[in-house]
Amino acid sequence: MAPQTTNPADLLDNAAAMVHFLAECAPCFAVGSQNIGLSDEGSFGLILILRDIEGTLKEVSNLL
Repeated sequence: MAPQTTNPADLLDNAAAMVHFLAECAPCFAVGSQNIGLSDEGSFGLILILRDIEGTLKEVSNLL
């Protein structure tokens, strides 16, 4: 388990790392995505959204 912190920059960095992990795993999820009705384009869009969130979190973290 990761050490707990209350530093806002650390919290944002941790959130960015989690989003990065999800974006990296998204292609694996896409393989089974047809089972839940998500198209290839939809799963690619999910990857782009996650990357955008990751970038935003990193930018805000750098401002703190």
